[in-house]
Amino acid sequence: MEPEVFVPPSVEFEKKQDRKIFFARALFALGAVALLSLLGYFIYNNYWNRQLSINIIDETQKLLLVSRVAPFSGVLIIDTKEKTATPFTAPAQGSSIMLDVATQGTSTEVYLLSNPSLTVSNIYKQDRSKVEIGLTQVTASQNFKYDLSYDFLSNTSAYVVDKGASSSPHIVVYTQNTNAEITLGEGTRPTLLPGGFFVVYQKGEELVAVEIASKKMHTLIQIPNGEVYAVDATNKKIALYNETQKEIQWFEFPSTVSASYLSSEKVSNDPQTLSFSPSKLLITYASKEEEGGLVFEVVGTNKKITVPLVGGEGYKVSTQYE
Repeated sequence: MEPEVFVPPSVEFEKKQDRKIFFARALFALGAVALLSLLGYFIYNNYWNRQLSINIIDETQKLLLVSRVAPFSGVLIIDTKEKTATPFTAPAQGSSIMLDVATQGTSTEVYLLSNPSLTVSNIYKQDRSKVEIGLTQVTASQNFKYDLSYDFLSNTSAYVVDKGASSSPHIVVYTQNTNAEITLGEGTRPTLLPGGFFVVYQKGEELVAVEIASKKMHTLIQIPNGEVYAVDATNKKIALYNETQKEIQWFEFPSTVSASYLSSEKVSNDPQTLSFSPSKLLITYASKEEEGGLVFEVVGTNKKITVPLVGGEGYKVSTQYE
């Protein structure tokens, strides 16, 4: 008969305590794993998954499709989340056709509205906080204006006026200070620089910068007719698509006298239009998978969407702040 081993009470107590600590740690570990799993699920669904489906432009901006050549049609607003295109309208617009819009985060919206026959168009303003008042007419000339550029700091407008079949389109500037239209000469695609002192537009195969007060003109770069480009008015940069090289060529014009070459960036699709949003370059091209669809893509990122059944040519993509 083996002798009975005596275990002191203190040792027996320590063993029981060790078992309790072991089970407590095991339960804590299981709880931590469960908590981390829930946390990971939350992060994925509320952050990462949202990042995957994030708008291609800032949430405070809207993307507009605007006709800049005949036949003109009303402005379309692109929902980049729902991938739809619907007409952009304003309160009290009535039967008028919306040709262009400028908002840029101000309390005032600026509209370029045409009569239904597309023979006369004028600029109107609306105070967002006083929608019930309706629209305030800014210009009252009997010509057909389109392709609006607006500077909210100076309340200056630049647009193209169709002089008729026997004449080329002209660039016209309207300032509320003088309450008069200033014709700068033949040209298309105006972009006002901040402050409203200069306007950049295409004149023949040149991109020019014109001082509005003196009408003094400087050639920035050569742009063959039909080449796709965009002007970043805020940062004074130009993005020009070189179809032969399949690349975006970047220029800057800090002095408004001439532009200098900066760099090039390869792109895989031929753009129908380029635009800035506001410093990011947005490229728009025809969808290869969906007939009639347009692809909107931010250059240098993987952010892009396809919007069906809005295809066409001769438009600009305008990004406006809410």
